[in-house]
Amino acid sequence: MNNYSKRQLLRKHIISRSSNLSDSFTEKHFWQKDEFWTSISGLSSVFATIAALITVYFMYTAGIEQIDAQRPYFHVIEGPGIRKIKDGNPFRIFICTENTGIHAATEVKYNILFIERSLSRKPEYIFHKTVANDIFSKEPTPWSIDDLIIPNNCPGHYVILKISYKDSITSKEYSQNIYMEWQGSYMGEFIPAFVHVSIEDKLKIDNYLKTYKLS
Repeated sequence: MNNYSKRQLLRKHIISRSSNLSDSFTEKHFWQKDEFWTSISGLSSVFATIAALITVYFMYTAGIEQIDAQRPYFHVIEGPGIRKIKDGNPFRIFICTENTGIHAATEVKYNILFIERSLSRKPEYIFHKTVANDIFSKEPTPWSIDDLIIPNNCPGHYVILKISYKDSITSKEYSQNIYMEWQGSYMGEFIPAFVHVSIEDKLKIDNYLKTYKLS
């Protein structure tokens, strides 16, 4: 074989190898691109699922907050205090509450504690009351205790109204403490109204209730 024929064969061999390498690279590059887009598609699905779960969580949380915002809640209205029934003793304790929430309250229980302002001994009086019917939104609920005997000279007292009840919609239980103060009597005279206590007095009362296991 002469030199010319050898060069021709070598040239054909190089061209054939180049073509094979090019085809191999093209095929490999194609599969790499396909795997890349498959991975991107998979990640997109994962992110979409996570986003959907987050959305559901926030919707659930917002729903819970909305339900809690509609729970029953009680305020004292119409001038709570001690009223004379007739000349001299006895007297009447009068308190009127109102459900200012949206849902009705059920299984309502009241406890009212009369505690001498010195907080040095157990409550002087503890009165109990329950309500059989549901208490609906904006419904006033007055209650009174008669035959209260008040000495002519009586020190000031804290008056704690403890209310426990259930939400008639969710059956969730709640409790509230409403803190008031009565100024006491002197020589048979007294101011009948119960008034608000200070933040400092509330903290003292809370510690007292824990000490006597009344909280």
